[in-house]
Amino acid sequence: MNDSISLIIMLSKTLGYSISVSLLMAIFFRLTINKFQTIRSIFLGLTRVSMIFVYVCVPLLILSLSAFLLAAIALISGVQISDPIANTVVFAVSYSMSFGIIVVVCYLIAFVVPMKVTGQFHTMQYEKYGPLSKWGDETRAYKRNIAWEGNVIEQLGTILKDIKGYNHKLRILAPAANNGHEELSLAKTLSNLLHRKIRMRTSDIATMSHAGFYQDAQVTFTYEQRDAYDLPKYLDERQDAIYDPKGILWFTMGQEKKLLKALRLYYDLLEDDGVIIIDAGETRKLLHAYNVLRLNFFMSLTYYAEISTYERLRKCFSTGSQASLLFTIELVPNLSGPYGMAILRKIPAAQEITA
Repeated sequence: MNDSISLIIMLSKTLGYSISVSLLMAIFFRLTINKFQTIRSIFLGLTRVSMIFVYVCVPLLILSLSAFLLAAIALISGVQISDPIANTVVFAVSYSMSFGIIVVVCYLIAFVVPMKVTGQFHTMQYEKYGPLSKWGDETRAYKRNIAWEGNVIEQLGTILKDIKGYNHKLRILAPAANNGHEELSLAKTLSNLLHRKIRMRTSDIATMSHAGFYQDAQVTFTYEQRDAYDLPKYLDERQDAIYDPKGILWFTMGQEKKLLKALRLYYDLLEDDGVIIIDAGETRKLLHAYNVLRLNFFMSLTYYAEISTYERLRKCFSTGSQASLLFTIELVPNLSGPYGMAILRKIPAAQEITA
């Protein structure tokens, strides 16, 4: 009995010390991650390592709880357990459960809280050294493996062919293009399919190696490092389409105020018959979680790591909502699974609405 009490006291102290240190780390990171790039990079690296520990500890917690329940059932059932075995089970379960709880609690306090408080939880993880830093490269690799472009191009072409454009030229904007390679390939393929000139403008707020300027008889492609919300200052004409899979609209997280700001931006950038193209891959929550785990362990994707933009936004387009007064939203026919896409069509009559 004395040994059990001593163990509980020791583990409680350890948990208390761990929480105290985690709180100090949270305060320190909260005050510094937006001021010093080196500290920000260290923070992201530690976040990734901590998340890996969490993934390891969750199964450990499940096993520990299972062992605890089995031991409790055995005692209730009157099964005699020798003292050495009982003590071993108690100590093993206590230590493993405590270790798992400490790791999870410290991760939440020291790393999740600073990102949440600074409003960067859904963006910092994608930065260099972050847990999801390889998301862009791995997602593009996955889409190449499933021949994504070849499977969706005809359906997208059917939608875009009726847009009149300017002098038979189709103007497409991709304001969150990551490195732009997917958009460049898409512009070339669409031009060949539609027999039209394509002017593809791409940009991203992050600094990265990216596709360079490209021009031939049919396609003109440019890339700039720029905040999407600054684009109205630099664009000299309206666009016919905005290509935004897992982009600006996705990062609004379906929050109405943020979404309306982004939709208003896109509304003003588009011609009256303009469209926004977004991803609508089928939601498979277990596969999403599994692939986030794979990204953390530097492994390739077997499916998308996040739910689609369409899944995030569709609840905001209920009848009479502000979003539905600016755009209609519809799934692209004959595309499903990882190939799902959706279209937002501008409603010209909404130009007087204030979002």
